[in-house]
Amino acid sequence: KDYVANVSHELRTPIASIRSLAEALNDGLVKKEDDRARYYGYILRESMRLSRLINDLLELSRLQSGAIALEKNDFHLDGIISEVVEQTSLVASYSGIRVSENWHCEKPLLVHSNSDRIEQVMIALIDNAIKFASDDGSIILDVKRSEEFNRAIVSVMNTGHIPEEHLPHLFERFYKADTAHTDGGTGLGLAIVHEILSHLGETIEAKNEGEFAVFRFTVALSDQV
Repeated sequence: KDYVANVSHELRTPIASIRSLAEALNDGLVKKEDDRARYYGYILRESMRLSRLINDLLELSRLQSGAIALEKNDFHLDGIISEVVEQTSLVASYSGIRVSENWHCEKPLLVHSNSDRIEQVMIALIDNAIKFASDDGSIILDVKRSEEFNRAIVSVMNTGHIPEEHLPHLFERFYKADTAHTDGGTGLGLAIVHEILSHLGETIEAKNEGEFAVFRFTVALSDQV
């Protein structure tokens, strides 16, 4: 019931906005060309938000139903991380945030997982970190190797703090810790991250460590030497 209620609420908001904007245009209430262009922009933005929500809902549904087979292969984790850092640095720089990587083990680091999905996880976590990082702060992808668990341990760390009451709920569907920073988000990003890692047999946790908010997940090391 809660899930259906949440989906209905999330769908209703952009649909209501699109309808009201379209009705104003259709009824000729918007006279100035600049105002009409602004309304068209609002409609485009809301339709894109609706599309993101539907895509995220379908993705989460497929993951939870087991309909997606996540094939695993060996790949170099350092290569993926370097690409992700380069890819996200420009967007982060608009907020004065620097994205970097910090290694506590030798490279190259060969892991056994699904490279596309691990890249998706990292991008989602960095996107989330950009929204919540302190102004002119930093985001660090910190990588360690655990021989005990035969895992690489990747921490996405951003300067800032997660209120303790939110920590147990961050991976729940539609949970938004701070609506002021959602920026049109669907509230499903971290739930999708959790599902992907669960399907890959990995774990993820969120915590505060010193001046950083940390999302830490595991990736299996390759058996190949």
